[in-house]
Formats: sequence, C-alpha cells, structure tokens
Amino acid sequence: MIELNLSHNRFTDIPNAVYGFTSLKKLNLSNNLLSNLTVHISELVNLVELDLWNNSLTEVPFILFNLKNLKKVDLSNNQIMRI
Repeated sequence: MIELNLSHNRFTDIPNAVYGFTSLKKLNLSNNLLSNLTVHISELVNLVELDLWNNSLTEVPFILFNLKNLKKVDLSNNQIMRI
C-alpha cells in the first residue's frame, strides 16, 4: 500500500495496524481528534507526505524529524502553541 486515507474518522490515536504499512508514502489523518503522535510513527520510514490538518495537536511532533523521506507535512488548523 502506498497511500492511505484515514481522514474524518474521529480517531484520538492512530490505529496500530497503520504502523505495519512500512511502504506507505502518503498518509492522510486530517479531520480527526489526534492530540499527539507516538514514537511508532517513525516506523513509516518511506513516508513522503503526512496530512495532519484539523486535529488537536498543540505542538509540532518532534518525532517527525526522524522521518528522513518526509517532504510535506500539513499541520494547519491545529492548536499548535509551540514549535
């Protein structure tokens, strides 16, 4: 699987099954209720694009800096108070 759209699901956490899709390049988690990301997101080593638009994040998840292939992240419309 290369692209996965999990938008509009009211998730408060990313489902554990997602971390098994290590070939993912695009992951859309927009319009959920995510307030943080776990260290497991770093298992998605091939991720190029991550959409976290319209969630409940209050800071830029530092763990994203471990994703060396990540080129585009949308964090708009969150409650980010610090970077």
